[in-house]
Order: sequence, then C-alpha cells, then structure tokens
Amino acid sequence: VAGYPFTTLRPHIGVIQFEDYVQLRVADIPGLIEEAHKNRGLGHGFLRHVEREELRHYNPNLLERPFAVAANKIDLPGAHSLLESFTSKVPFQVFPISALNAENIAPLISYLRKMYDANQEKLRKKSEDDPIVIENV
Repeated sequence: VAGYPFTTLRPHIGVIQFEDYVQLRVADIPGLIEEAHKNRGLGHGFLRHVEREELRHYNPNLLERPFAVAANKIDLPGAHSLLESFTSKVPFQVFPISALNAENIAPLISYLRKMYDANQEKLRKKSEDDPIVIENV
C-alpha cells in the first residue's frame, strides 16, 4: 500500500440481496483528499479508477448517478465530533455506520433500495416516453 492519504486501504465491491431477489452492487470507495482533481494525493489516476466527489472536476456527468455517503467507523473514539463537523459541510444525507459492529446498516440499505426503486421508475417512464419507430422495408 502506497503512502497516499486516503481512508479505505482495501476497497470492496459487495452485493446486497433483497428478499424479492433484487440485487444491488455497492462499492466501498476510499475517501479522497481535497483537490485530488489537481493531481494531489492519488489524483486523476485514482479518480479514473473509482470516480467519486471531486468528481465535478473530473467528470460532472457522474454527479447525476445515484449515490449514498456512509461515514464508517463511528465506533472509534472522537468519531461523533468528526461526523458532526463533516455533516455540517456536505449538502447531502450522511449515514453514520460502523461496519465492524453492523451499526446503523439497516437505514443505509433501506435508502439504497429507495434510490434503486426510484431510478427504475425513472427508467420505465423514459422508455414509455420514447417513441417506437417501425419501418417497413
């Protein structure tokens, strides 16, 4: 592991299996340092690999994709004061979790499912609005 300042040392991709057999793939993305878009820390090479916040500088279209922010390791000393500082600076919902203790995981998974369902509905409406063209040859 290189000496770069990011939080997750081993990113993971996981699958959430719901009772109705819907499966969602989720990625555990390392936190990036401020101004990574200026090639600081891991820079654009890493952004191309994981694509996340600093994204508007890399590819603004990625910001339109559904996402959730989970602040992990809230079980560590001092985490709650850092969480308060972090959530006051970001304009979206943050899910404080402890993956180690499986703390607050259910609200995050519920939110991910709601996002998935909303996105599916949006795709259905778009396909209904697209005209079907049939050509006779």
